[in-house]
Amino acid sequence: MAGPDDDSATSNEWDPEKVDEFLKMERSVSPEAEISNIDLTRKLIEQAAPHAAMSMIHLSRHAVNENTKMNASKWVVEFATQIETEDGKAAWEKLLPSIVDEAEQIAVTAASHGETPDYTIGE
Repeated sequence: MAGPDDDSATSNEWDPEKVDEFLKMERSVSPEAEISNIDLTRKLIEQAAPHAAMSMIHLSRHAVNENTKMNASKWVVEFATQIETEDGKAAWEKLLPSIVDEAEQIAVTAASHGETPDYTIGE
């Protein structure tokens, strides 16, 4: 969806007139004859959500400020643990056994070599 905050825009400034034009166009192309404000808002948020999620993921990995990186990482983990998989289990329930197995392998390998385990997983 191309909107007033589209990446191809040359300016990062908020232009209320462009926003109004965009919303009028969005209403006119909507399959519903009269789309409510709530439905239009829900539609816009759903369309913006993947981009916003990618921004948070990027910040969680690449933010220069450690506080920003931590907060973004917290958001990603908290959101991911709320996602349900096809069998109705939370995503974290499916990940936990593999994380425990990997941690045990790291500990066993390190112990057999007389080392202190490095618990950096998945790097």
